[in-house]
Amino acid sequence: MKSLINIVLLILITIISACEKGDDITLPNNKADLIATSFISPQNDTVFFKLSLSKPFYYRSDFDSVDYNKVVANFSKNNQNISVSFDKDNDRYYSPNVSVNPGDKFELNINYDDYILHSKCSIPEAPDFTIEHLGSFKKTVVVSLDWTRTVAVHRVKITCNNVQEVSYYRLAFQFVHASSRVSYSHNDDFHEYRQGESKIFMVEGYWVDIFADSIIVDAYNCDKNYYLYQKSVAELPESYDISPFSEPSFVYNNMEGGLGAFGAFNKRNKAVKTN
Repeated sequence: MKSLINIVLLILITIISACEKGDDITLPNNKADLIATSFISPQNDTVFFKLSLSKPFYYRSDFDSVDYNKVVANFSKNNQNISVSFDKDNDRYYSPNVSVNPGDKFELNINYDDYILHSKCSIPEAPDFTIEHLGSFKKTVVVSLDWTRTVAVHRVKITCNNVQEVSYYRLAFQFVHASSRVSYSHNDDFHEYRQGESKIFMVEGYWVDIFADSIIVDAYNCDKNYYLYQKSVAELPESYDISPFSEPSFVYNNMEGGLGAFGAFNKRNKAVKTN
């Protein structure tokens, strides 16, 4: 019994001693990071970016918004400056009528207070791929102990023909019916392809989609920055319903001097008959 009391006293003394040394604790820096996001594509001739401030772990409410009057920024394309204007209706900086072509090299430069942000990206080629429909079947899915539902599953093979050693694809699927009804599959996947590589996808839809006349594949050939950012956001847990750049941040970041993502993609869609 005495030994137990001695152990308890020793623990209490240790805790009190640790508390007395609290003056040596240094709190982490509570400064917010500047966040910039921008994605460029040949399918949109308006280039733009958005700004915000991160929410530090030790949050204070004065880190809520950017004073846009203090922002100095520009894009450049192939070393040629592109000035930007502020769109107050959408809280973004933009430049319209910009020709965007595969191989173009873009840079983004932002100065705000004592923040200096910089990033760059290159426009990828359009996705070059072939599609083959390999058949379809119905599947019963158990939703709960007393509820099941039937889904349609189509087997689709997609082969990448882009010349790069590695291509970064984002894929989404739509079912098209003769009645002009279009339903969207839940697939929105990210895949790294080697040149000439084929992958087979089990594309699920509602039970009625077993009768779809065709499937449209929306393919995005992404630069590595766009691919890694979007993939990391997609992999966030469902409970993570705040800004992805809230601290600590689990998403891909390629913005020097702050947080954010600056990337590019090139989109193309193709259809394949299902029967």
